[in-house]
Amino acid sequence: MNAVKHECLESFKKGDRLKKVAIVLIMVFFLSGCGGQNQTVDDPSLEKQEGVIAHKREIDDNDNQILLIPNTERDEVVDKSVSQLTGMALEKGGAYYYVDSDEYIDLVVGTKAMVYWNGTQEDSEIPQREAQQIDLVSE
Repeated sequence: MNAVKHECLESFKKGDRLKKVAIVLIMVFFLSGCGGQNQTVDDPSLEKQEGVIAHKREIDDNDNQILLIPNTERDEVVDKSVSQLTGMALEKGGAYYYVDSDEYIDLVVGTKAMVYWNGTQEDSEIPQREAQQIDLVSE
């Protein structure tokens, strides 16, 4: 009887170890899946554009945009009218990017930036895109 009891206890302990291993594997699988939901610069489906933030505009309480003009230097956009800036944007392939309010506050006209977007845009004279991520570029 003692041997049977000992064998049952060993079998139970092995089952506990398997349960613990299974729980750990499930947690690792679950946690690794959580990290992949946001797009990042490593996402090959994102397109990017580098340029100078030439203009900022508030459309309403929830919508803010920056005008990014590629192949431009800071001194080319400072003290220019909106009309002059839109002309430059049309010539150089610039675009307006929607940015969230918190990020909008910190962005400064004349700063070089790399903007990542998902490839879709509103068709208008100057394209309008949704910024997924904005990285400031040091010169």
